[in-house]
Amino acid sequence: MALSAVFLALIPIMIPVAQSQAAVLPTLTTTRAAHQLTLKEAARGYPVHLLAVVTYYDPYIDPRHAALFVSEATGGVFVALTRIPVIPLQAGELVEVTGVSGTGDFAPIVARAEARVAGRSPLPYAPRVNLTQMLTSAEDGQWVEVEGVVRASRESGKNVFLNLELSDGNLTAAAVKQPGADYASLVDAKVTIRGNTAPIFNRHMQEAGARLLFPGLGSMTVEDPAPAHPFATPVSPVVGLLRFTAITAFRHRVHIRGNVTLLWPGRLLCIQDGAGGLCAQADPSTPLKPGELVDVIGFPTAGEFTPTLTNATYEAAGGGRAVRALSVTAAQALRGDHDAELVVLDGKLIGEDKAAKDPTIVLSSGKFIFSAVGPSELWAQLPSAWEAGSTLRITGICAVQADTDRSSRSEGFSVPKSFRIMFRSPADVVVVQRPSWWTAAHALRVLALALFIIVLAAVALIGQVRQGRTTASKLRLANDELFRLATVDGLTGVANRRTFDREMEREWARLMRTTEPLSLLLLDVDHFKMLNDSEGHQCGDECLVRVALELRQLVERKTDLVARYGGEEFGIMLAATGEADAMRVANAVCLCLAGLGLSNPRSPVAPTVTVSIGVATAVRGYFADVAAFLAAADRALYTAKHLGRNRVVFFSQTEDPEERQELRDPGRDRDHEVAGRAGGA
Repeated sequence: MALSAVFLALIPIMIPVAQSQAAVLPTLTTTRAAHQLTLKEAARGYPVHLLAVVTYYDPYIDPRHAALFVSEATGGVFVALTRIPVIPLQAGELVEVTGVSGTGDFAPIVARAEARVAGRSPLPYAPRVNLTQMLTSAEDGQWVEVEGVVRASRESGKNVFLNLELSDGNLTAAAVKQPGADYASLVDAKVTIRGNTAPIFNRHMQEAGARLLFPGLGSMTVEDPAPAHPFATPVSPVVGLLRFTAITAFRHRVHIRGNVTLLWPGRLLCIQDGAGGLCAQADPSTPLKPGELVDVIGFPTAGEFTPTLTNATYEAAGGGRAVRALSVTAAQALRGDHDAELVVLDGKLIGEDKAAKDPTIVLSSGKFIFSAVGPSELWAQLPSAWEAGSTLRITGICAVQADTDRSSRSEGFSVPKSFRIMFRSPADVVVVQRPSWWTAAHALRVLALALFIIVLAAVALIGQVRQGRTTASKLRLANDELFRLATVDGLTGVANRRTFDREMEREWARLMRTTEPLSLLLLDVDHFKMLNDSEGHQCGDECLVRVALELRQLVERKTDLVARYGGEEFGIMLAATGEADAMRVANAVCLCLAGLGLSNPRSPVAPTVTVSIGVATAVRGYFADVAAFLAAADRALYTAKHLGRNRVVFFSQTEDPEERQELRDPGRDRDHEVAGRAGGA
């Protein structure tokens, strides 16, 4: 009885002790154990104690903390240090890491970590992988090796970024810059690089791409050096590009020589070499004259219809001759035989796209409709308006777009779908005939019609009464269509700039009479020019249409207005809406569009859409006029883009523009652009 009493008395003490022992988590001693946790388990904060070798250390690439990867026999893992070490860590150093498991931004990591150097160790073995393997989450943070050709190098701050063409796609490799290193000399070299894989992911923590973070040139092996003098390599004909070869594993740069037919500085260079034409994405802005002989080097790749060059550069070769434009019909241009060549053809003006960033006019020739596009710097030099119906003679480069669906179902031949003409200067657009209504033929027709009306006036009177309702109905339909054309953007289906300005003036007048606020969202599609240049104008148009459709579904009130403000910019006017509700709508728009994907990509990873949004709210007396209100929203939009895009910024006159912070819902990350962050951190 006495023992039983003692045992019963100890039960309240034993229960908490047992619970405390059950709550103790085991210490993780391998990188694999820390990285293979589920996100739910990683959030519990398992103690971590590792002895591993540093494979990548970068205190600059992520503003939140230094980026550190360590590896040992079981694998690799990202380590988030609590502070930057006094002595920078180096690849190959053996470190003792203590910390706790954490969820990171994408995959489990070692969080709140401290690292102590314990010696040196050889870098571990790195298995060879390709891009397809890197795009699986199983390779996150692992020490691997890739093989490819360096297509471009770019330096930003204290980091360098190399664009690599692997056997199955393109990949960016990043490292901390080494003093005195000549990264530009690596362009066109075949290399193997060892580094840690780092994911690119969206706001839903879904993998959207991959990068390689390598410790430096010491982890790179140049297998095949780039030519020391690329412009001295043999010249290849345009028609010889991308022909069949059985032994080429990677494409190296080619050397093309031809006469200049078009130059949009910093964007596009087109040449002809006698056998054919070619347009290249060229970075230099060195001026060239039409007809000047030029050497171009770049990486050949499939264009919209014929081959093109990417990451191209050029230099004048001296001399040259003017290229004569070939006179073609619209039907001949659409066949594709003259793609990338200088042509001249006539078309009847249908209209102009004032919302486009580059000057764009739409013409017809028989049953064909095509567009003519010039560089944005020509806007101020072109006539304020051409008269619709005028016949224009356009000289420029023929750019054919392929029908990818029909081409894939054909015998293998690329099937053209449409074409456009890229002109170079206002002199390339000539009015050869203006529309004239009052001619002798028209005069005879009017006289005959008048006589016919007089003879039949009495008989037609009864018919006119009967047909009055039908005529009125047709007139209403015609007027409705004219009103739609005048108020609605032709591409996206939302209100155009003219309608936006008119409605803004009306709402501003209402604001001056009432106490209700008025809010404005200015929205800009991020990196739209890059999307147009890399994926083509068809993909750019699809992006604008899809964004407009999403905005119309998100903004449901009849009192609100969605409009295409200009180019890739949209405006959303929210009547009787204060700051808090405006920010709620803006954040909903930013979140929804960040998950929008586009079809028909040219890269292995489908392009996605993000937007930057500036928000301003007006109450009576806060802004001097409409122009000040619009300028406030535009300043907020500029700040959103300056802070890194894919975010919402609210305008406030009380904040310093350099220190202004974005306003977001409490549950959201401060930075949507998680694609730019390293590893799983």
